[in-house]
Amino acid sequence: MQRMDRSTEIWVAAAVAALAALFFWHFAVAGRVAPDNAGNRQDASLQQPPVNATSASRHPRARDAKNGSLPPSASPRIAAWQPDDATPPPRFQPSPPPLPLLAPDSDAIALNPREPAIFASLRASKNVPLSAATRALAEEITGGETNAVGKARAIYDWLTHNIVYDTAEWESIASGATYYIHDHDPDSVLARGSTVCIGYAWLFDDLCEAAGINATWLIGDVRGYRGTPDDALVSDVRHAWNAVELEDGDWHLLDATWGALQDGESESALTRARADYYFDTPASQFIYDHLPENDSWQLLDNAVAEAEFVSLPNLKPSFFTNGLKLGDGYTSVLRAQSGSGAALAFSAPAGIQTLATLGSASGSGESERIRIAKIPAGGDSDAGDSGTTGLAALLPPLSAGDYILRIYSGDGSAGVLECSADFLIHAE
Repeated sequence: MQRMDRSTEIWVAAAVAALAALFFWHFAVAGRVAPDNAGNRQDASLQQPPVNATSASRHPRARDAKNGSLPPSASPRIAAWQPDDATPPPRFQPSPPPLPLLAPDSDAIALNPREPAIFASLRASKNVPLSAATRALAEEITGGETNAVGKARAIYDWLTHNIVYDTAEWESIASGATYYIHDHDPDSVLARGSTVCIGYAWLFDDLCEAAGINATWLIGDVRGYRGTPDDALVSDVRHAWNAVELEDGDWHLLDATWGALQDGESESALTRARADYYFDTPASQFIYDHLPENDSWQLLDNAVAEAEFVSLPNLKPSFFTNGLKLGDGYTSVLRAQSGSGAALAFSAPAGIQTLATLGSASGSGESERIRIAKIPAGGDSDAGDSGTTGLAALLPPLSAGDYILRIYSGDGSAGVLECSADFLIHAE
């Protein structure tokens, strides 16, 4: 990017000063941000992993899911909401900001995903006896495990390491095909060694049944999460995932599809972290990219409606695993005034590196790195004591149009920073 002119430098300086005051209030008054013990390594590069998402309903034989123990949000201010200890917040209602902050977009997004015909087979699968191959494999995978947690994790690990995601199949469906190229029943998946969401969910369910574990498949809507240009807010094809009941008597959520290696992808620290994240994902995090057709399977005390689901910010696994928090911008689409700069406030634990890019939403041209201002919490606030730093992604004056703002984060240990959140920006 070109060097800022003098007027832009003055604006940035003023923005940083104003944001410092905003963050002092936010961290000193609005609430504590939890620390993180991640390490610190410099010069990590960007990572934009490929996307795979297809799509999941309540199992006919599963009992009603137990609600989680998440308390409702106690504060009307978005800035006080913490993803780890509260249900998703209400619609973004910022208080008057001391500098131009990005404003929420009011355009509604309707959910109307397609459900390919093969999903009828999954819905009817509980009437199909388990195959000998499935029973034998379940015994082989779980033979050394003595409890449901160990068995469920062993099955999940086997699936995500040995069954490769079939990107060609997904691309066919994503391009408009109404039928899959291959069969995706458990025996077909085992014979071929690849599948898409329906096969992972179906095989996990059957292997759990063979191993004596109470599990279910789910069908619903999903949002893209890997930060690529085709990262649609909500997939137009339904997706399938699973829930499993463990020794604590509660149901736990997982998605073997999103934890699995893709065709041509090699195992790495990033793929292992992805697989770990999508097994027993906390319900308060899972809701950001999975909305089951039966809302009881959200496993939240307060169910999230469709309209709330599509308006939640597009937060990705590394946002949670790296301990990021949003100070503002709790919505998926934001508005900015053309010709003026704006800022997105967030925070990160000590040792976590961050980076922000801005590019055209049309995909034309290259995304450019934009400045992130470091704004210490300051004073005697709890946030300052915890080692958490207030930050702001500073957007330069924008021409009218649509843009994608992406936030990346990581401790540098994997040599990359992963996309942690993205926002569609309307400048008008």
